[in-house]
Amino acid sequence: RFKCDWSSDVCSSDLACDQGFKKVAAVAADYAFGYEVVGGFQKAFEDCGGRVIQKIWPPLGTKDFGPYIPTLKADADAVLSLMVGPMALQFPKQLQASGNKKPVIGGGTSYDEFVLPAMGDEVIGHVSSLQYSAAIDTPRNAAFVKAYRAKFGKVPSYYSESNYTTAQMIDEIMTRNKGKFPGGEEFIKQLAAVKVDAPRGPVSIDEMRNPVQNIYIKKVEKKKMFGYDKDELWNTVIKTYPNVNQFGQFNKAEFLATPVYSRDFPPCKFCE
Repeated sequence: RFKCDWSSDVCSSDLACDQGFKKVAAVAADYAFGYEVVGGFQKAFEDCGGRVIQKIWPPLGTKDFGPYIPTLKADADAVLSLMVGPMALQFPKQLQASGNKKPVIGGGTSYDEFVLPAMGDEVIGHVSSLQYSAAIDTPRNAAFVKAYRAKFGKVPSYYSESNYTTAQMIDEIMTRNKGKFPGGEEFIKQLAAVKVDAPRGPVSIDEMRNPVQNIYIKKVEKKKMFGYDKDELWNTVIKTYPNVNQFGQFNKAEFLATPVYSRDFPPCKFCE
């Protein structure tokens, strides 16, 4: 078995293997983040015996997926998507309208709370992975969701929580120094050693100044949470990988020597 590397979407490949998927077709925004998500998924999915049999790259900002959805391979067991901005809203609607019955695995931003409330039943059952979900069922996150919603009229997203936690870490350092800035080098040194209990869970910084944090596998469900009396779409946590660093199961030196994920790397050796 494998764990997760620095990309949270590698965890989605664990789910794909556990579900017995052998072939996956990927559809992702044609830019660096799309390459990273598909590359991370592909590396781990193929390590556990799966095959990415297709990569489709709609341009960033695409709203009409009509030229792309019909080209999805019929023999794929599931579809991996990575959408951002308006793409995240349009792709699942058009995928459902096409008659798709295949399971959908999404990169975290495909179903993040910045877009989830605008979605409909077309995304129920879709699965994604990320370091945060508004549905993390802990007292710390419940309090955060309620306070955020009371102030802004919506549930917090991954973007909201990330900035909140960053501010929390800065506040921790400033409190230790009684409100005085300790200087640039000392500030970075103290920040690298801090560990906070964030809404997403425990967060610390590794030796390369990247976060060590939980990664959550999430499934879109319609239900009531945190005392709200209305059925809503939530990213229910179905599995947690604790304290994931940027390398996970991969050897650090080997991983750093690997080329940056791109349209062509890893090569799609099972594409036809």
